[in-house]
Amino acid sequence: MNYHDERQKNKIFFGFREVIEIKEISLNTYILEVSLSPELAGSAPGQFVYIMPKVQKRILLPRPLCIVDVDKNSLKMIFKVKGRGTGYLAEVRKGENLSLMGPLGKGFETITAPSVLVGGGLGVSPLYLLAKKLNSEFGDKGVKAIIGFKNKAEAFYVEKFGSLMSNVLVCSDDGSLGEKGNVVEILEKNFNGEKVVYACGPRPMLKAVSVFTLGKDAKLFVSLEERMGCGMGACLGCVAKIKTENGEEYLRVCKEGPVFDGHKVVY
Repeated sequence: MNYHDERQKNKIFFGFREVIEIKEISLNTYILEVSLSPELAGSAPGQFVYIMPKVQKRILLPRPLCIVDVDKNSLKMIFKVKGRGTGYLAEVRKGENLSLMGPLGKGFETITAPSVLVGGGLGVSPLYLLAKKLNSEFGDKGVKAIIGFKNKAEAFYVEKFGSLMSNVLVCSDDGSLGEKGNVVEILEKNFNGEKVVYACGPRPMLKAVSVFTLGKDAKLFVSLEERMGCGMGACLGCVAKIKTENGEEYLRVCKEGPVFDGHKVVY
């Protein structure tokens, strides 16, 4: 297997970027597109940005948003409205300037080996840029994606994955889209001895993927989500317990992560 890891080589941008587009792409889920900078152009799959509307509206902390795509002119992020902060972000309009810092964190490694991408809900977001990178570096052969949602109303980027990859399995909890079931069940039925699994989604889903892949001679990379304070590793507000050579340690999701060896995360 050949490793390609450029997760900590990007420079960080801090300043204002212009909103190119914002729209709701599924139930309470929005895509936000902003103008690019040289630093943002180097974003790796799995990295994130820290972002806040120009008018802070009594929101103390910025919000970490996953990078879903980067092209020659713009950077795209996907977020779900869950509270006041993301609610205010959903109200920004084209032409508005947003305070932004990024790209931040360690993203996914890319490995030349048969691979599976497993995404649940909003966790589908970082896997799209990863799929693009795997496709451009190694081709479509040997890579498949399993993406799942609660229902059809909450699904997004299904057609995008389909246009990018030839092997995409879609499921939903209620059967309203694709096969009925969750992504772990679909993975268990369709695992063909792939050597690498990339996963992002709710913590119970990641734990189940870890349990399933353990002992199957497959590397597992998972992207964790935690509430963040500073986004730079100084406040220690987003730690996760990880098994290391020194025992179990608390590592910063914003700095040492958000992507970790999934078999070393203490779920």
